[in-house]
Parts: sequence; structure tokens; C-alpha cells
Amino acid sequence: MNRSRRSHSRICKPATARSPPLYSWLQWLTFSSFGFNVFSFALLKNLILFALYACTYFVARPLVGIGGAITASASMLLFPEIAWESQRDLTHTVLLTTIASGTLWCYFAMLRKPSCWRYALFGALIACGLLSKYNFTIFIGGLACASLLVPEHRAIVWNRKLLITTAVALLLFMPHGYWLLTHLAEASGGTLAKMREGAKASYAHNLLRGFGSMLGGAIEFVTPMWLVYLFVVRRHPGQTSIDTRGTTARFFLISYATFFALMCIILLSGHISNIKGRWLQQILFPVPLVLFVLFPALARTEVYRPILRVVAALAILILVAIPLRVQLGPYFNSYSRSHHPYPQLSRELAQRFPQATAMIVGEKLAAGNLYFQRPSIPTYILDRFLAHPTALRGPFLFVTPSSTHHGQLDSLLRLYPNAKVKQQGQLDIPYQKSRGPTMAFDYALIEP
Repeated sequence: MNRSRRSHSRICKPATARSPPLYSWLQWLTFSSFGFNVFSFALLKNLILFALYACTYFVARPLVGIGGAITASASMLLFPEIAWESQRDLTHTVLLTTIASGTLWCYFAMLRKPSCWRYALFGALIACGLLSKYNFTIFIGGLACASLLVPEHRAIVWNRKLLITTAVALLLFMPHGYWLLTHLAEASGGTLAKMREGAKASYAHNLLRGFGSMLGGAIEFVTPMWLVYLFVVRRHPGQTSIDTRGTTARFFLISYATFFALMCIILLSGHISNIKGRWLQQILFPVPLVLFVLFPALARTEVYRPILRVVAALAILILVAIPLRVQLGPYFNSYSRSHHPYPQLSRELAQRFPQATAMIVGEKLAAGNLYFQRPSIPTYILDRFLAHPTALRGPFLFVTPSSTHHGQLDSLLRLYPNAKVKQQGQLDIPYQKSRGPTMAFDYALIEP
């Protein structure tokens, strides 16, 4: 039975059964080492983010020098999805982006010195990327195509040592790959449902909407960065000539052409109509580095310094804004997940129903938070419980946010036709740091 221990507190997005398992494995490792607490959640996320900046720096240093590497890495703070959203959400996406950065570093390291251990590491990174999110295949597809079409890269990378890469990748991914083949609908259902939002109109409408969302998502992702770069570069008008003759420049251009060609092929099916900016993060994160490669004359201290000043100011602003958002939000009737009153709800339920031996929760975020508050109580997510029911001894609680109720209790009771609802009602719990508004939860104490 999948309990909600895989769905965590408000500081990170809950993992689901449809997600590849690597992030959950890493989270389990931090829980085992540091306990089931907020520190473990925050530690893993920040270690992954640190690795993202470090890997990007090491990718860029041989290509554009130390100053360019620092600027390219720091410039990722100009991407809202990385600077802001990755701090409060986007667990699997952050891990995927970090592995993509590590894979890019390993690729260029192979070009410099194609040793066997680098080919093995390349295979391990490919497997880890696929175990993070399945759309890593787009990144690998672009990388493979570019390495084939750039003769200088093809002569070095494509040799018998690639068998080592293939063997390591297959060995590491195969156990989960077998599960994926036998549970394809379950593994892809959540993502496909999000990508098909609004895809009930004509083929032409879905096509236009899909391409529009991809273009809009890409522009939205890079806009703060290119505005800052444009502001800085306009002072150096004579240094903006593009150079596509270098092998690295051609490699990146072909990679991006392949990335978006693969996305277009997916969109041409007509079944996908919604591409979000965060789904493009794994391919857009090295854009600052690509700009320095394509415009080598800009790789100079006079360009780096003003960009780094903006980035430093933005970093300070983010550090201040994140806690202020929680503290000041209620004054503007703005409530985020950080304000959800799960600690108060957990205490209230414990006081009212000390006899409850388990909880079944109708919504995964609530389930994760309630389990986080009382890990001694077995806690189940309703849809998983309905798919894989288990015998419960003694009275148990059904709890769900009132906004998501919609017949959930009836579905649960159909599993227990002889069960008795001993108590049922609604709790209105004030939001944390609230000035009055409350969040409603439906509950029922059930004797199976």
C-alpha cells in the first residue's frame, strides 16, 4: 500500500505514483540520515539547487573562461522558474535540470578526454535523468543529434566506448523501465492530462494552442534574463556580432533546433495543447552560456560585472521576498500553501478523535501534511486506497478539504458496505497568520 509518506509538506511538491522514483529515493535517504522533518526537506532541495549552479559553472568554465562561467551560472537567477518557483516548488523539475547540467558537463569532459569512466558516468547520468522525469528523453535526443551532426564531436564521442554508456544506462534504468512498460497509463496519465488541458477542440485549434503555449512558455522563461542582457549589451554595440563557425556554437544551435523539433513532433499529434514553461527548464537553463558562446566578443569583464550586480541585487531581493510573502500575504488576502492550517487541523483531529487508528485523506497535499504532523498514524491518499484497498482495524478518519469532497466519502463507503459513520461534520480552521479567513475540511469517523 502506498502511504502518503511519499507526499510531503508544504515546502515541496508532493510526489505521486506517476512520478519517476529518483527524487523519492533521495528524499528517503535524507529522512534516514536526518529524520522526518523540515530540515530534511530543505536540505535535499538546496543541495540539488547548489549542484545545478556548480555543474553549470563547470560546464561553462572550459568554454568561456572563469568570468563567463560565473556569470552564466549566476544568470540562472534571472529565470523566474529557477530563482522563485524552484525555491517553493518543482522538486522533480529541479532534479531533472541539475542532472541535465551534469550530463552536459560530462559530455564536454568526454570530448576533452574520452576515458572509459567518463562514458560510464555519462550512462549513469542518462539513467538518473530518466529516473527523474521521462521528458529527459528530449534533452538526450537533442544532445545525441548534435553530437552526430557536428563532425568534430562525432569523431570523438561515437566509438565503441558508447557501449559502456549504453550498458550502464540500461542496467540502472531497467528495473524501473520494466515497471514503466507494464504501467504505462499510470506513469504517464498525470502529465498527459495536464498537457491535454483544453485539447477538446479541433485539430487546428489544438495545434495553434499547443505551439502558442510552447512559444509563450519559452519567452516567459527567458524574458527577465534577455532584458537584463540587452540593457547591458546596448552599451557595447560593436561587440554583438554572432559567430556560428565554432564547433561549440554549432553544437548548441543544432541541439536547440533538435529540442524544439522534437517538441513540434509531439504537438503535431494534435493531442497536446498545453506546454508549460517549467517543462522547458531542462533545455533553457544554459541559455546564458549559449549567448556567450554565440557572441564571443561579449565574454569580457565589462559585460560580466553589471550582470552580476543585477543578479546579486535580485538574490537579496528573493531572500527577503520569500519570507515576507508568507508574513505579509494575509494583509492582502493572499494565502499560499504555507498558510494552510495543517498543524492546527492535526491537533484538532487528535483531540477530537484519539481513538482513530488511521487516516484516509481525499487530497494528496493534505495527506502529506497531515502525515508530516503525525507520522505515527498510518495515512493513506484516497485514490490510491481505492485502487489498492487494505483492511483497517478499528475506527479510522476520513478527512478532505471541503473544496475537493464531491462524493469522495461515498466512494470510500462502497468499499465498506457494513461500515458505520459514527461522526461526521466540517471543521473551519483559520489560516496560519490569518486575519480571519478559514479553510474548511470535511471529516467522518468510520467504524469498519
